Amino acid sequence: MSRIILAVDPYGDISVDEITKRIDIVKKYIAGVKIGLPLLVRFGMPGVKKIIDVAKDTEHVILDFKLADIAPVMISTIEPFIGTGANEVIAHAFIGLDGALKEFKEYIDEQGLKLILVASMSHPGSTDIMDHVLDKIINVVDKLEPYGIVVPATRPHIIQYVKKKLLSRNIDVKIYSPGIGVQGAKPGSALRAGADYEIIGRSILYSPNPLEAASRIAHIHDEPVSLR
Repeated sequence: MSRIILAVDPYGDISVDEITKRIDIVKKYIAGVKIGLPLLVRFGMPGVKKIIDVAKDTEHVILDFKLADIAPVMISTIEPFIGTGANEVIAHAFIGLDGALKEFKEYIDEQGLKLILVASMSHPGSTDIMDHVLDKIINVVDKLEPYGIVVPATRPHIIQYVKKKLLSRNIDVKIYSPGIGVQGAKPGSALRAGADYEIIGRSILYSPNPLEAASRIAHIHDEPVSLR
């Protein structure tokens, strides 16, 4: 079972057709894709739908449009993608429940989608605020019962802390960890810390040999998953 979520963001002058070609090449090694806002901005809905079409036979087709707003705005952002094959949506946990996440989750539940909440981020600046309010964010997770949360691979101690808190409160969510590769975390490190999936983008998608890169990381994952 793959633990790789392929982050799909356009860099340089790459075309959407080239991105879909690379996804298709590595598809047997990935559990799904995470479609970022830059791809939507550059290629529009037709581009996003092309990515969904090539990835929709994977387990996770995640829309990551940086949602952090009131419920009506988030709903109107996601609404055009209902029925396209996307099955998971990422939103920020720090925006809270009433008027935002509560109503948004009710909507996507009705549409048969799963919610993933961002608990912390992989860049250093996330330590300024987000890491200081993790307990409050875990309270939001406990009340909302999302499918998953995002916790950074770049700070394994944060994964361990969050995992311990979740277990102590019998909160059952999947942990997705970005920051592998270009941002400095090594493949497998997040899984060893307690994550369920590693979100990996440029190290695979922009490798000179995406198939070899995906295969190598998948084999690295075999050991830490068995040790958990």
